[in-house]
Amino acid sequence: MFTKLKITIGRLKLETVKLSVITAMAIAVKFIFQILLGRVFGISWQLDSFFVTITILGLLGFSSDYFISLFIPIFNDVRQDSSKESNIFVDVVIKWAFVLSIFIIIFVKIFGIWIIRIVAPGLSQESVALAKQLMDIFIFALIFSQTHRILTLSLNSLHYYSFPAIIRFIPSLTNICFLFIFVPSYGIKVLALGSVFSNALSAAVLLVFFHFKTGWMPTWRFYHKKIPLLISKSTKMSVNSAIWGLRRVIVNNFASRLGEGSISIFYYADKIITALITVVVSPALRVYYSRISQLMSGAQWDKIRDLFKRVVKINMAVSFMIASSVAVFLPSFLRVLFLGSKFSLSDINIISALVNVLLVYFLILSFENYLSMIVIAQKRMGVVAINAVLGVAVLFLFLLFSYKRYGMYSLSLGYVLSTMAICICYFFFTRKVLRLNITILIVGLLKSFFIAFGFTSLGLILRMFVPHDNIIVFCVFPVWFASYVILSYKVLKKEKEIIFAK
Repeated sequence: MFTKLKITIGRLKLETVKLSVITAMAIAVKFIFQILLGRVFGISWQLDSFFVTITILGLLGFSSDYFISLFIPIFNDVRQDSSKESNIFVDVVIKWAFVLSIFIIIFVKIFGIWIIRIVAPGLSQESVALAKQLMDIFIFALIFSQTHRILTLSLNSLHYYSFPAIIRFIPSLTNICFLFIFVPSYGIKVLALGSVFSNALSAAVLLVFFHFKTGWMPTWRFYHKKIPLLISKSTKMSVNSAIWGLRRVIVNNFASRLGEGSISIFYYADKIITALITVVVSPALRVYYSRISQLMSGAQWDKIRDLFKRVVKINMAVSFMIASSVAVFLPSFLRVLFLGSKFSLSDINIISALVNVLLVYFLILSFENYLSMIVIAQKRMGVVAINAVLGVAVLFLFLLFSYKRYGMYSLSLGYVLSTMAICICYFFFTRKVLRLNITILIVGLLKSFFIAFGFTSLGLILRMFVPHDNIIVFCVFPVWFASYVILSYKVLKKEKEIIFAK
């Protein structure tokens, strides 16, 4: 039993490390695009329109959850019976997602203006008009992004993680090319065309890869016997995703009331935190979810519990390290990247302060996601729905009564409070099956916390005595970070044993 568990954990570590490296590189390229975008347009009404459009499309993208929220467990069930049948299942799901995308495109064409005004009522008439023009082009990317997502989930189920992650470079590289080549002549709207092109190319490459790895071929089939089960199980999850997706809509709604550029400023702070989540949390979470879905089919709770404790211990140690690094050095990095462009020093300071608050949200989410994946793998969609409603309600009520008093900082605080409420609920819903003891969990993380606290304090002191940002970024930070890693290696013995255990 434990030999098999060690093999599972070993593969988990290998895939997680590979996925983390690839994801970090992809996020770096994506962040470079965001930097270049900011340097070209600054904190402006054009970026407000662009980011509002991205938010709306993200919410509409949750429509695919109607088909694929519970795709991995059902795909695994189909594949156990027949590999050929699983390929047909994927083919049929792609067709259904395509049809749904067409309906969404028609809906957006008709009601786009009303959607924009609901999401961002504080936008000017000029901003609303630009957002509608952008959305009318962007929406066609939805067709290809749905195919991309279905194929990625299918390949993840087959334990192909790296190649789908590499494909994530395509959109960012395309955006950078369009930004330099076409935007100077045709304006920001050309980035929407670039999104359609890059999503189509990504989907095409994954289709070819999926064909060579599985023997998949397109069929004339439009129905599979597992479709009703997929829809039945995924419907609740799609509603949950839509509810939780309202979080960004609510934030944009209140941000639009705080003046021109507020949406863009918070978007950049949110993007930094999202990048951290994508690099630190998501790779391990993706592999972890695939593993526990398999273990749960045999009700192997001892293995799930051991896997949970190991992954959380490592992930939280890394999360503390990253949060400490960002809290200390982000202002210097932003000044080096943005000063001299259309960003002002005030813009940079506000973004840094917002990120510092959102780091608490990042740390909570680093723990909460591993609890929520257990609930989702159990297909307890009612629990997910309760938590989604709770999170959105806490966020909305907090912003309603605080945004005038705390301004943009209320947006970050709202994220923290809503995620904390959700984390507490997931803990109570999972502690019986996992037999979790919160005191033991906290004690197990204390070493990582105190190392982070000590290095954060040291970094802030160093920053006070080194006034030049270039020296901080290129000299102080590398030495500080290397020292952090070395001390962690020496002190965090249990974490080290987990990482290097065979």
